[in-house]
Amino acid sequence: MAKTEVAESPNSLSNIIAGTEIKGDIRSGANIRFDGILHGNLDTEARVVLGPSSQIYGVIRCRHADVFGKVEGKIFASELTMRASAVLKGNVFVQKIQIEPGCQFNGQCNMEEQQTAVPADELLPA
Repeated sequence: MAKTEVAESPNSLSNIIAGTEIKGDIRSGANIRFDGILHGNLDTEARVVLGPSSQIYGVIRCRHADVFGKVEGKIFASELTMRASAVLKGNVFVQKIQIEPGCQFNGQCNMEEQQTAVPADELLPA
């Protein structure tokens, strides 16, 4: 399966539970709660919550990311909250950022006035 697309309202929630592994890109208009493993890119116009068991290997683009799990890749978001349990290896492009004590962040933070579109060459192939 190369791509999974879901078109919903931003008030809806897509829930990916622990034990789920996806190889490919996810695109949604809804809020996403992700607790599985993703080898690909995650793109939504809404909020993303990456639970403690989540592992993302790719690029994330969203309005607000709340990270409790592991990310290896880049995050493009208006707001980013990295919780104490978060492990992030990669660069972030954000307007606002919160980092709790205990978070492991290895990368660069680029603060921008407006959320930047993800350049096509930044996306990982599915």
